[in-house]
Amino acid sequence: KNITLKIYGGDKIISENEIIDCLDRSKISICTSNIDANPRVISESMARNVPVICASDLTGGKFQINKKTGIISNPDASSFSKNILYMLNNLNNFNPKKFVNTIKDASNQIIKIMEEE
Repeated sequence: KNITLKIYGGDKIISENEIIDCLDRSKISICTSNIDANPRVISESMARNVPVICASDLTGGKFQINKKTGIISNPDASSFSKNILYMLNNLNNFNPKKFVNTIKDASNQIIKIMEEE
């Protein structure tokens, strides 16, 4: 519900409404995590119609990324920079809220990954 940011000089608690407001003002969202199986920022961004650029080495969560919801990028600064510029210049091509996959798809992908290991 709330997020606590660890910042120099103390913690800052950000409410759910502040998070929604931040997403609603965003043009794009970037997920560089390669640890989290399904980073919540991907689904939350798409629910607010914000396209996502995520790293190709992300374990899960990439199932939601397609040509209408975002871009899967190589996990290096040059690739991310190129994809950020591309997305900002082509925002009309993205409509994540309309094309995002369902929670059932997320569950099936996570199960598939676990079975492969």
